[in-house]
Amino acid sequence: QFTKDEQGLLEMFLGWTAMYTVGCCAYAYGQYTLYRTQSLHPVCHILTAGIALELLCVLFQSLHGVQYASDGVGLEAIQGFAEVSDALSNAVIMVLLVLLAKGWTTSTGGAARPAPDLENGQIASLGAM
Repeated sequence: QFTKDEQGLLEMFLGWTAMYTVGCCAYAYGQYTLYRTQSLHPVCHILTAGIALELLCVLFQSLHGVQYASDGVGLEAIQGFAEVSDALSNAVIMVLLVLLAKGWTTSTGGAARPAPDLENGQIASLGAM
């Protein structure tokens, strides 16, 4: 028996697992095409890591939910791995967003260097907080 808070979670995670699996297969085909044409950028590698970690998260959560539905205990270690995978996925996507905000795009090789005055203003405003 699932508690009131956990009602519908198993179906949700099974649905997310199916959606992520189909999406990851399509994404992997696109990545393979970019790899074949030698135009795969490091931004794509970071995005791939984030997506793969999120797929592992929903897969582990689904495995835990199926086991929990059958025996009422579940797989605590798998649920722990799912939570760690989710946290890592969020961290990877946040790093990707910061890199993109700093100017590291797929058309350039690195982040654009800001003007020294702008950088000093950012450091001063962080110090003031």
